[in-house]
Amino acid sequence: MTSFTESVAVGHREGLIADRTAEFARLHAARLDALIDAAADDRFGYFGLRTLYSRYLLRHPITRKVIETPQHFMLRVASGLAEDDTARSVDEVASLYGLMSRLDYLPSSPTLFNSGTRHPQMSSCYLLDSPLDELDSIYDRYHQVARLSKHAGGIGLSYSRIRSRGSLIRGTNGHSNGIVPFLKSLDAAYRKAEAAGLAKKTIPARELYGRMMRTLAQTGNGWMTFKDAANRTANQTAEPGNVVHSSNLCTEILEVTNDGETAVCNLGSVNLGAFVQDGGIDWERLDETVRTAVTFLDRVVDINFYPTEQPRRRGLRRPRRAQRPAARLGADPRRPRRPPPRPLRRRPDVARALGRPPQARRGDGHAQLAAPRDRTDGHHRVHRGRVRVHRAAGLQPVQARDPVR
Repeated sequence: MTSFTESVAVGHREGLIADRTAEFARLHAARLDALIDAAADDRFGYFGLRTLYSRYLLRHPITRKVIETPQHFMLRVASGLAEDDTARSVDEVASLYGLMSRLDYLPSSPTLFNSGTRHPQMSSCYLLDSPLDELDSIYDRYHQVARLSKHAGGIGLSYSRIRSRGSLIRGTNGHSNGIVPFLKSLDAAYRKAEAAGLAKKTIPARELYGRMMRTLAQTGNGWMTFKDAANRTANQTAEPGNVVHSSNLCTEILEVTNDGETAVCNLGSVNLGAFVQDGGIDWERLDETVRTAVTFLDRVVDINFYPTEQPRRRGLRRPRRAQRPAARLGADPRRPRRPPPRPLRRRPDVARALGRPPQARRGDGHAQLAAPRDRTDGHHRVHRGRVRVHRAAGLQPVQARDPVR
């Protein structure tokens, strides 16, 4: 395809691109086509381009040939997150595309896979609560896992409510088999994928666990997260009845779940190396990058396609308390303003490692960015706040209340 809008038109005609995204591209064709920086493809290494080609670029449903270039792909992802069809939204899309094209920031894989498509499931991880100790609830969870997995959602699932093997079942006067039968159902699905060539290797669980522990001792990676500590310090557990049962797959986000709601985490990655200049960090540019990133993470919550009812209910009922960043970028200005969150303190060794000035606040081991002031752009009010930039992969909103120390 010779232009971005042509690739979008082909994808829309073949049923891949959403009507909303296709209309946005049609209305702003000249501006969007002019944004494409074809030379930016040179920033990818060979394996990066091969990964894009094999996994991320949209393909024609019949010929299986790719219908977009890497830069068309990035602009399609950004356009899929446009708030509306106004010129201001085009400016926002241009900002996000610029960050992605320079490899300063990238959304998570589900967003890259699905933004702008007919099923824009863009959330990274879904945390399901344990099913109730009854047959219908157990197999309802299996149905939810299948639907979420179909649309590239990572799965976290607990089984704490299922009675152990050998427990009495008074209704039948028999004994429970525990969670093994249900796990056999999941295992059967895995074996089917293995037979189809989707899984290449298996390893005994004990050997895998041993490797994890050796890696943890040697490198500090491959860590374990403890549920009790999480519930003592999590922001969301301040409300009675709220319990953190699990985390997202990388453990940097812990959220409350229950039988009727599935927690959702939305991630993006900031390339901190891109902000190092003359032996220090360009904090102003990093601050602006994170503001743009959080705006679009916020947007994911609004326009995401939720494959099941439970995460959709969570997004609609608690969008600003459970899934929105403390900075509240993109929040409705007509809503009552919350007071700014209190400053979080940062450990001095982390401040020194990041090249932060000595007077910087100390905290919990992550780089923390503070908005310098409140401002209003005519559409959104930006409150003083901060977001957490994770060293490895994540960009996570910090909630509005300080954690319990």
